[in-house]
Amino acid sequence: MKKIFTLIAMALVAVSANAKEDIDFSAIASPGVEISLGAWEWKGITLSTGSLIEDKDAKTADDSGVTYYDASAYDYVVVKYSNSTADVNLVIQYKCLGTIGQYGAEYNQAQAVINAAAEGSYAALPLDAAQKDKVNQIALQPSKAAKITIEEMYFATEAEWEAVKPAPAQTKDMLSNFTATTDNADGSKTFTGTGDWVWFGAWLGSFDASEFDYLVLELSEPTDIVTQCVIQYVSTDAADNSLQIPAGETLGMVELDAIGKSAIKQLGLQNGTPGSFTVKAIYFATKEYAESISTSISEAKVVEADANAPIYNLAGQRVSKAVKGIYIQNGKKFIVK
Repeated sequence: MKKIFTLIAMALVAVSANAKEDIDFSAIASPGVEISLGAWEWKGITLSTGSLIEDKDAKTADDSGVTYYDASAYDYVVVKYSNSTADVNLVIQYKCLGTIGQYGAEYNQAQAVINAAAEGSYAALPLDAAQKDKVNQIALQPSKAAKITIEEMYFATEAEWEAVKPAPAQTKDMLSNFTATTDNADGSKTFTGTGDWVWFGAWLGSFDASEFDYLVLELSEPTDIVTQCVIQYVSTDAADNSLQIPAGETLGMVELDAIGKSAIKQLGLQNGTPGSFTVKAIYFATKEYAESISTSISEAKVVEADANAPIYNLAGQRVSKAVKGIYIQNGKKFIVK
């Protein structure tokens, strides 16, 4: 009997050692209650104790009086949320760097994205193995105004994260990043250009789309103008590319550059001639998803080569003849030497 009790006790110890550890986030929200965040607003949960000694004249910060939180038994910070109207950065601060910058004491930090999702999901931020025994703060910070409802926040092991990890996304919406002429009630956006090739840009900085293969553009209805979308990459080794939807069509897609898709700088929508177009959706997609939509990649007219298709320079201006330089035709770049 004693042996049985010993085995049970050992099992309980093992379970408790691997159990997730809840993070008290009451300083920023209540479980299940939606909160509003302004663009770049910082909502932090301080886990360390003690205070920094700051010398603002010397711009130094002494953390000898700070006891950092030890999360070395875990591998992730996990957030369960029931809705989020926009992407929100999940940020972790580690040990102070010992310096003071524009916004105060500076810390080693890392971040992950809580993806916008009306139905909610889970998000995780991997802990840095070399620093996870010195956690200062965990924070939420969106790049644009957002509303989010947090249900749970906790430290988790690899196995605990794998148990709740969502299936890989098939698409990633980008329309919310654009400022339109008109925001429509159905969620679509209308863009009106009074001249040729007016640029409507969405600055992404360095967006990682490496899990996706295509950019897809869907219009709400056919128009009598050409609609173009340009992808600009951070890497100079990646060739910017674009897609065009001819007049009378509503779907276009283009394959992402294999080198550049891990860091996309900007997306730009353009009208070929003066007029309006309404975007139903613009998103990154996996190859499987792109092929599953009603008009597949192989059937889409926008990817069929047309020797008589209009030619444009890199500024998006239509040219009558390609002389020496780089041009775009059928959504592809070519060089005339």
